Amino acid sequence: MIIRKVNVQSVLHYDQFELDLGDQMALHILYGPNEAGKSTLLNLMIDGLFGGKIEGNRKDYFDTRSKLEFILEHPSLPPIHYFRKKRYSKFILVDENGKEMENERLTPYLSGFEKEQFALLFGFDHERLRSGGESLLQSGGHVGISLFESGGGIQYVQKIVNLLNDRTKELIDPSFRKGSSKLLNKSWHLYTRSIADMREKGLRGEDWHKKAKEIDEKKDELDRLQKKYEQIQLDLTKERRRQRIWKPYQDRQKIRLQLDSLQQIPILSDETVQRISDTIENYVRTKEEKAKIKSKYEQKKTIRDQIHYDHQMLSLGTEIYTMNEKLQQYISRKMKEIPEEIRSMDEWKIEAQSLLLTIAPSIRIEEAEQLRIPFSEEEAILALADEVKNIQLGLQSEKERLQEYENERTKLERELKEMEVPVDPAPFEQLIRRIQREGNLDAQIKETKREWELGKERIDRIQKDQNIWGGSLRQLSEIPIPLIETIETYEKRWDELEKERVGTEQAITEEQERYYETINQLEQIELGGYVPVEADLQNVRNRRNEHWTFVKSVWLGKENVETISKNFSDADSLAALFEQSISEADHLVDVMRKESDRSAKRANLLLQKKQTEEKIDRLKEKLAETKHRFASLTKEWNEEWKRAGIQPKSPAEMKEWLKVFYRPVLEEWKKVKDVEKRYDTLSNIKSTLFEELTVAAQSIGCEVASSNNSIETILRSIETYVKKAEEKRINLENYKKRLKDANLKQLIQKQKVEQLNDRLEKAEERWEAIREKYGHLGSNPEIARTTIEKLRKLFQILSNITRAERSVQRKKEECDAFEWQVADLAKRLSKNISDYPSIENFVRTLRETYEREREKKTTADAIRKQVQEIEMEIVENERQERELKEIVQNYMETYQCGSVEDLRTFLLQASEKKDLETKWKETEERLMEAGDFLPLEQLEREAEAIENPEMIPSRIEQLEEKSQIIESRIKDEKEPLWHLKREFETMNETKTDVVFHSQNAESYLAEVDQYWNEYVRIELAKRLLQRAIEEYRRKNETTIIHRASNFFQKLTLNQYEQLIIDYDGDIPIIVAIDRKKGKRTVREMSDGTRDQLYLSLRLAFVENHLNDSVPVPLIMDDIFVHFDDERTKATLEILHQFATKTQILYFTHHQYVVQTARTIGENVQIHHIGNTQMEPVEGSIQ
Repeated sequence: MIIRKVNVQSVLHYDQFELDLGDQMALHILYGPNEAGKSTLLNLMIDGLFGGKIEGNRKDYFDTRSKLEFILEHPSLPPIHYFRKKRYSKFILVDENGKEMENERLTPYLSGFEKEQFALLFGFDHERLRSGGESLLQSGGHVGISLFESGGGIQYVQKIVNLLNDRTKELIDPSFRKGSSKLLNKSWHLYTRSIADMREKGLRGEDWHKKAKEIDEKKDELDRLQKKYEQIQLDLTKERRRQRIWKPYQDRQKIRLQLDSLQQIPILSDETVQRISDTIENYVRTKEEKAKIKSKYEQKKTIRDQIHYDHQMLSLGTEIYTMNEKLQQYISRKMKEIPEEIRSMDEWKIEAQSLLLTIAPSIRIEEAEQLRIPFSEEEAILALADEVKNIQLGLQSEKERLQEYENERTKLERELKEMEVPVDPAPFEQLIRRIQREGNLDAQIKETKREWELGKERIDRIQKDQNIWGGSLRQLSEIPIPLIETIETYEKRWDELEKERVGTEQAITEEQERYYETINQLEQIELGGYVPVEADLQNVRNRRNEHWTFVKSVWLGKENVETISKNFSDADSLAALFEQSISEADHLVDVMRKESDRSAKRANLLLQKKQTEEKIDRLKEKLAETKHRFASLTKEWNEEWKRAGIQPKSPAEMKEWLKVFYRPVLEEWKKVKDVEKRYDTLSNIKSTLFEELTVAAQSIGCEVASSNNSIETILRSIETYVKKAEEKRINLENYKKRLKDANLKQLIQKQKVEQLNDRLEKAEERWEAIREKYGHLGSNPEIARTTIEKLRKLFQILSNITRAERSVQRKKEECDAFEWQVADLAKRLSKNISDYPSIENFVRTLRETYEREREKKTTADAIRKQVQEIEMEIVENERQERELKEIVQNYMETYQCGSVEDLRTFLLQASEKKDLETKWKETEERLMEAGDFLPLEQLEREAEAIENPEMIPSRIEQLEEKSQIIESRIKDEKEPLWHLKREFETMNETKTDVVFHSQNAESYLAEVDQYWNEYVRIELAKRLLQRAIEEYRRKNETTIIHRASNFFQKLTLNQYEQLIIDYDGDIPIIVAIDRKKGKRTVREMSDGTRDQLYLSLRLAFVENHLNDSVPVPLIMDDIFVHFDDERTKATLEILHQFATKTQILYFTHHQYVVQTARTIGENVQIHHIGNTQMEPVEGSIQ
């Protein structure tokens, strides 16, 4: 089965996500960075395949729009297209039309695997790989456990076995030695001791023995029924086993008859049978191929003889190809290049004549050479022309700048005369600096005043929050306050007494509640009738004894009846009184015996009532004493505060008052006084500075506002005045400096103008000298550059004309030579060029003819080679036929077969016998499994003893019916036995002790039963697990170890060559052979190597499954965390091989895995989970 398509809609951060895995098995690498949703996608794929309940916080992943779409393909089933949707807290399966389907529809596609089975067998992740390696270490490489774990995808089986062993050792000591601390032994010892104590305390006498005999008889009957029931269960188990083993026994007998019929046929290995079959098939095929080869040989010879070609044409092939290569050049020059170059020469001549007219009209083209100026002189002329031009431009610019400087100087002189002389601000600077050092006095005074007012408000607020002190703060600062140590001492004593008082009151309340509860219980008992207690019995007995004393006195003559009867006016006679007292005593005893439980309970309640009353009295006395001590402490506490004039509250409250009011308010009062002092100081400083500022301002004529008493206002006015005076002074200095600079610039500019005039005169003199030599340059230097550029262009055109004339001549000569060569070749081939439209047509036709002749020759050569190869093939075929015939005849002689068909029949019989041997072993396993793994001989004897197998079901039914009857009788007998035991217990006067020991015995017996059942379950589980491990090892040992060995060699890069089974004592273990032939146990391997060993075993089991069953996808989640790069690549190569048999999905966030996967071969697809549409990305290998 493969997953073809996955589509996730509205799940977590996936709005619309599609994964297309194609319709072929492949290795799919699903790559995405951390937090890209790989784990979420993996879980959704498992959910889509198996559905089930949505666990934990994963319920929040889905809403009503969530949908998982899947398309699965199966080799023997039609493709299925379905959806998973959330309904309440589980997934439901629906088809394309939204109709709900049963989950069983997917079972054949999933090969019957459940979700947990699939995860264990075909799911790999890093944690499971590490756990597998650790589990191998725990078992020490035990072969059975290692195979069992890796085959089932589980870990820590050895740990489970050890836990089971440890628990059985905790539960029981089979020797039952005295003093054993094992749980079951200890409980059994306590049970037997409780039974002994119960019997020792029990009732003696005939009734006890009678009741005990009845109990023993019931127990004997129960034991007899139990033994009978157990015997029936044994018979039932045997009959069921006989029923199970009959079918495999019959199959075994049939196979034995078939084997007996093939007794003369030897058992051959699969390799031998395959080798002989292959030899026969090769021999037959060789004979058939011989006729085909000879027929093919004759056909090739006929074709070879029919092919003819022109040898002379082929001998001139090089010249023909050369002509074809030159043909295009010939056509280009003849038809295009030569005409175009002649046309260009004519155009250049016209352009040269036009240029010459603008430079020197009287000169002809042929005489133009006399106008050429040497290149070195051209550059000098151009440089001189540029120099003249630049000097003229510079001179004009400098003259204009000189005029600007003269205008600027005149303007500055006029403005300077109009400016006033400023006032010197020096006298104010010292005063201003003093004020600045003081800071913003107005703000400081305002802030200080505000701080003083806030302090007073805080003090008022604190005073309002308490009612202990009502005097002034000055008085508060002078009163004597007790030390904090004294207060804490009183607080500790106060709290102790308070706790003692509260505790005593609470205890009184609890005892009163208990007293009232006791009264209620007594009333409840009395509502059921009067119940005497021991005290009542004692009173009655005292009266009985007193009456008996009177009776004896009368009998002995010490007293007369009349004298004594005066004390008992209610009685008719002394005898009647005595009889009544005896009757009352007997009646009271009978009532107490009958109502023993209620009597004992009433006695206990009366005792409890009396004890509670006494305890309440004691507690009330203690409470009164505590209150007296508390009053004394209160008086002492008030004396401590008397001198301060304060009526104190509790020590805790006064301690809190000191903390919350006394200390904070005094500290705040001191701060307010400090702020008030600072306010007075700042006000004095402000007054002094204000007067000084006013005097200074008036001395310089600066008017200040008198309406505001703010220093900052006056200071700003003076600073503005001083600032303006300073600006005027600076402005005056700047004007003077600018006038000085303007005079200097005017002088320098005049010198520059004079220098440029001198340079211009000298440059003009040099130009006149050049004009005398080259008159056609003109008198104006500015046009010299244009004239020289025209001369350069003219001489360039003349040079081009000369080169073009030479090129035309050369190309005409090459065209003539090509035409001569073509004519010569035509002559040698006896061809007439005039028969063709053009030379071009002749050359192309000649090449086509050559190609045809060459193709004929190639075909003829190939057929000749094929004929030679067929001749060699015929010889080889005849040799193979002789060898194979000899081998087949040897096989026929060896196995006494008269013909090839007889040999084939023999091979079929040998294979059949081998299959029967395999089935023989399988039936043995089935027989033992059906027979509860009893010895094979015993099972065969049981099966042989079966006379009427069709009667077994009726016998089982009869035994089951008997079992139910006996079981019902046992149940019926248990209830009377229980009642007898209860009656037996009530017979003892010391019932309380007997019941106590009986209950203990029952409790200990229940523990014994619990521990024994647990021991049986654990011991059975341990033995079944060990048997399953051993059976699993026996079935898979050879195949799995061999396959795992190959994988382990590749995963460890040939560091280990193979895996073998060795023995540590009598325990089989897995051992690795390294490249130096040394042995290495699992305990001697590194963590990473153990992980790779576990992976090798898991892959071996997976491969075994793929070979025997329909494949299912293999899902892996970043198992290469602790693999180096080389071993990662080796593992990917193995997975790539697996991808030819099943679909593999590998989730990773490592870029190296992606890069390596792209290099291992075909059939690899790489998907980026970040893509919304997850089709194979660029770089995947299809």
